[in-house]
Amino acid sequence: MFQSVQKVVSKRTKGCFKAYKKLLQTADTLFKKVFKVYKVFLSSSRAREKGFFDMNKGPEFASLSETTHDLEIAQARDYYVVQHNDLVQKQRFTLEKNAGNSLTVMEEKVLAYLISQIKPDAKTLEPLTFDIKTFCEVCGLTATGDSNYYGRLKSTIEKLAGRVMWLSDRQQGIETTVRYIDRATIQKGTGKVKIRLDEMLGPYLLNLAGNYFQFSYHNILAMKSKYGIQLYKLLKSYYYNFPRIKFSLEDLKMNLDAANYENFTNFKKKVIEPALKDINTYSDLQVTAEFVKTGRTFTDVIFSMKDLEKPKTPEALQEAQRRYSNVEREIDPDQLTLDGYLGGLWL
Repeated sequence: MFQSVQKVVSKRTKGCFKAYKKLLQTADTLFKKVFKVYKVFLSSSRAREKGFFDMNKGPEFASLSETTHDLEIAQARDYYVVQHNDLVQKQRFTLEKNAGNSLTVMEEKVLAYLISQIKPDAKTLEPLTFDIKTFCEVCGLTATGDSNYYGRLKSTIEKLAGRVMWLSDRQQGIETTVRYIDRATIQKGTGKVKIRLDEMLGPYLLNLAGNYFQFSYHNILAMKSKYGIQLYKLLKSYYYNFPRIKFSLEDLKMNLDAANYENFTNFKKKVIEPALKDINTYSDLQVTAEFVKTGRTFTDVIFSMKDLEKPKTPEALQEAQRRYSNVEREIDPDQLTLDGYLGGLWL
């Protein structure tokens, strides 16, 4: 009888063990699905607000640590870059040839990243600290060979710190020089870099009650042309008040640091067309350009803009989905390398 009882208990134990094992497997599967959805939710918060994110294209779950890291990257790409309109509208570069004072593509993205890290309620420009490796991953970059993140980023920050722009106040007849970075400190062995922006930027980045514009960082991440980023910011600063706006070609060249392109055809081909391609491929704006002649000479350009941030038609929804996919594909670390990015490929 004891043996019979033992057999029954043994069968029940095995049954319980199988049930417990199956329960664990189910819980594990559910856990993975929950985190996959959670990852998609955070990495596409703005996409969800716009109503165009495809849940079926969410990233695959790998592990809890990897997912948490990916969430941080996705969130950083989604931060807002907020600045006063004057910072781009009154920006002027000299019309001298080969002046080269404007930012490179990489410098534009470093600066935008720094601005995106400023807290909304900040009263002063405190030093900003971020992880170098995370920053590179946010930008879709991977270092090759020796993974020399420090050296390459240090070089970019050094060049950015040396850049100067003029802010012009035509009404008062005043032009003021402004630098971007006041001080940068890298503590070796920590993977952290601390940067203090120039205090002259404070009025253009802090306590912005009005007359400012903002954009989600991912809108410029995949852009390949520095003119694309510069023109996007300029148009974004005007969009809500002037969705159709006219610039003289001379003023636009000064704003974009494109004095080298004296010939209209070259300016259109080398500056305007690549810029519009980037904007219309990756950003939340849809822009067209119309060139205006005075006599026989092209003197002005009119930009017409549409906002794709909140698609209202099936066609607009489809276009927004395409652009979001373009950005995700282009900033995939497998697509780019830090060497190519900083070594002159897109400068």
